[in-house]
This record gives sequence, structure tokens and C-alpha cells, in this order.
Amino acid sequence: MEIRKAKIEEFDQIFMLGYDVWGEDASICEYLDDCKNSEKYQSGEWYVLVNDEVVLSALIVYSKCFGLADNYHGIGSIATDPKHRKKGYASKLISYFCQKLKDEGISGLYLYSDIDDNFYKKLGFDVVLKDYGTCMINTFCSKEALPDNIPNYF
Repeated sequence: MEIRKAKIEEFDQIFMLGYDVWGEDASICEYLDDCKNSEKYQSGEWYVLVNDEVVLSALIVYSKCFGLADNYHGIGSIATDPKHRKKGYASKLISYFCQKLKDEGISGLYLYSDIDDNFYKKLGFDVVLKDYGTCMINTFCSKEALPDNIPNYF
């Protein structure tokens, strides 16, 4: 298994990881078009967990957008292929980025959750706001150093 930046030719496959959850009533073509044209999805960098070039799980990493404070990043659109859920792949991907960003000197990592908070709490995240989704942070610095502003939903 390998974690790496996503390749352009993998984007359709990445977007389809979340179709069953985020696709709503859109056809597959409409959903893929929406994803490809999404400013939000174009604002970050996509990463994947792959096995034999098959994308198992993916997420997007944001910095310097959505009101993220300097030295803080956000992750979002965390999704795993429905055939491979409940095998720890998303946890592995998130844990990798928590450690990678901590090693790079980033102060904390935000995410907005639309699933049970306990999934992310097990990975070191704490709830900072319950509003449109639950905003959570994994801090790599002292709690006193947290920024005053919570980033916008991403």
C-alpha cells in the first residue's frame, strides 16, 4: 500500500468514492461534472491510499483558504471505496497526514465531519464547533496557541 498525491487520471475514481453519500439525486455524469468544476475541490491537493494502483481511500488537503489561519491546514472529502470500508483505510490516511503535517511544523489540522465525532476523536481530533457539520481540530501545539477564528466550512 502507498499514500501519494493523486494523479489527474484518477480523479473520476476519487470522486466516485463518495457518490453514494454525497451524490444525492444527481446522475453519475452530473455528479462527476459538479466535482470536476468545484472550486472547493480545485482549492486543495488530493491524496490517495492505493494498493496495486487501485484507489482505496482519498482526501483533500487545504491550506491558505477557507479562513484557515497561518500554519494550520484542513482536510476534507475523506472517502473510501464502498467495497473497502470498515478496513481502516481512511484512518490510515488521516493518521499519515496528521504525522506528516506535524513533522512539517504545522500547528494543527481542521476538518468538518458529517459522521459520528467518535471516529475522528479516536484519531486525536477534538470538537471546536457544532454548526454546519462538526468542526474538529487535531492540534500539534499547545491549546493556548489555537487561532481565535474557526475556518469556514470546507
